[in-house]
Amino acid sequence: MEAALATVLLYLGIDLLVHPATHVQWAALLPLALMVLSIMGYSLILDGITRQFKRVEVLKDLLRTAVLMFGGVFVSLGRMPAWVAAIARPLPLTPGMEELHKALIGGKSLGSAAGDGTLPWMADSAVIYLVLGVAIFRRCERGAKREGTLGRS
Repeated sequence: MEAALATVLLYLGIDLLVHPATHVQWAALLPLALMVLSIMGYSLILDGITRQFKRVEVLKDLLRTAVLMFGGVFVSLGRMPAWVAAIARPLPLTPGMEELHKALIGGKSLGSAAGDGTLPWMADSAVIYLVLGVAIFRRCERGAKREGTLGRS
């Protein structure tokens, strides 16, 4: 709740001072939603592993950093070396970040994302990450309950 309040106050402050011309980029909403679903699945995977194995902070930090570094957050996929782009493509952030970049900065339409195969790839990726996330989370939670370590840290 605090984050939402801070976001609203920050937006209102910027709007009062700068008067930015904001408008909704409809072509960005579907890629954003699919990226959020992929990240939800990825988060469930990390949470399930944590519930089962407890002391995995280093592994979680390594995976989180890899997703941020290779996921197109700091450097777009087109500017990455080929071997890095090959690592980046299956990560949960990469296709969403690329489509958001194309829609928000490049003005690309949602139809072009569907036509070049990116949108179906994003939808498949979101489903795969969600299904894997739920399955791994449930399995690890059952294992932690069975071992009696669910409430322990």
